[in-house]
Amino acid sequence: MYKLLGCYPTFWANIIKDRQVITPSPGSYSHIEALGKLSGVEVASTGNCSDKNKATCTSLEGMRPQTINTINELNASCKQTSSSCAVTITGGTEIGHTAGDNSHSTGYKFDTSDKNTVFTSYVTDLIKTQNGVSSVE
Repeated sequence: MYKLLGCYPTFWANIIKDRQVITPSPGSYSHIEALGKLSGVEVASTGNCSDKNKATCTSLEGMRPQTINTINELNASCKQTSSSCAVTITGGTEIGHTAGDNSHSTGYKFDTSDKNTVFTSYVTDLIKTQNGVSSVE
């Protein structure tokens, strides 16, 4: 599983070529609103639910617009490299994550599944390129 920050659009803009930095919007989305804003991205949970108060759910309740935009940008960029790339959100604003100002609970962070090997390779390559390293653990 990857823990990704949606609050740092310049990070992704620097490593996702030919993309623009999206200006953050104020406020946050309800779960349904956030789902409606996602483009070709799946949301999965072990509990098959979206209740923010259950750790086995994946909730997008309170997700920030910029975080949703970052997820969409990441998905679009990965799909440009391979049509079989798939981004699946497995962690959002539900309980069970570390608290903080820029945390899951405040809509800044999200987790993704590592089950799609194309996406896993894509993110690993992005991190290696951005950080100038030869491996990512």
